[in-house]
Amino acid sequence: GYRDSFGKIFTITKELDELQEHAVYFRALSILEELMDNKNIAIYSLDNNLTYARLEVHSVNLGKKISKSLKLSDFPRVLEVIESGKIFQNSELLENYPAYIAPVLNNSYPFNVPVAIIVIWSANFEQYSIYYYNLFKVICGMIEASLVRATFFMDANYEKTYLPSTRMLNHDAFLDT
Repeated sequence: GYRDSFGKIFTITKELDELQEHAVYFRALSILEELMDNKNIAIYSLDNNLTYARLEVHSVNLGKKISKSLKLSDFPRVLEVIESGKIFQNSELLENYPAYIAPVLNNSYPFNVPVAIIVIWSANFEQYSIYYYNLFKVICGMIEASLVRATFFMDANYEKTYLPSTRMLNHDAFLDT
């Protein structure tokens, strides 16, 4: 019955294993929005050098409020946390920093390499609690493997999926969606 019960979280995240890879990001976003009770969430993929984060999906509320790419050096406190595999909570209310960031780590070879980040851009006052932090940590941990799988699949099939030098789906990939 409760939106944050572990049984419900497990059931919802288990379905991520059954989705096609390109739909995983969208379903992960909707799971996060529902269970975190927040509509200010974005998921970014990371380049191999941890220089840039590329927006993959975002809450409708964010619209054009966020950029499609983040230069990670603009967020030095976040970069340290991402590399350590921990969750960043903006408890100091740093200007231009999101409320929370969770790294998505590859748990197979190469081990513990960040491949994406989950960002909650803003949160209500009561969402800066230990409970909310732990809920975010649990949900991100449960969807992590699916996001890693989707990221690797999309990278491996980039040429088959997108038009050359673009992020636009080619005809065959577009028909599959």
